[in-house]
Amino acid sequence: MLKDIDFPIGRDVEVFAVEIEERGDGRWWKVFIHNKGDKPLKNVLISSVAYDEFGRRKTQIFRYHIDLLESREYAPLDILTPQLQSLLNEYFISYWQEGVLYERRLTFPSHHFLKDNEVDIPVLGIKGIFAI
Repeated sequence: MLKDIDFPIGRDVEVFAVEIEERGDGRWWKVFIHNKGDKPLKNVLISSVAYDEFGRRKTQIFRYHIDLLESREYAPLDILTPQLQSLLNEYFISYWQEGVLYERRLTFPSHHFLKDNEVDIPVLGIKGIFAI
């Protein structure tokens, strides 16, 4: 059965967010996926959802598909509004690389979008926040 198959963890992919603007209601962030590896990623499938720890509030599941994400390439995914930042934002990623299917789950914990958590995002040369 499919649930009995162990998919390796995809270490060549990361998710990060950078602030795009500050409005009266707070800071808005743009989320990106990045292939930090040396090999291309094929048929990249991303599902994103945000929810609170008690399951009382949950967004729709958003799905994205990228045919090919070359080495060191990045692509935009979501915009996170201030309302979404109070929720846990989860990204489930699967992709093919050299005939192997990889998976990775990355999250932005609730209230993670703080100046203290910003680090350098080398691929863009600006500050941002990595999903963990």
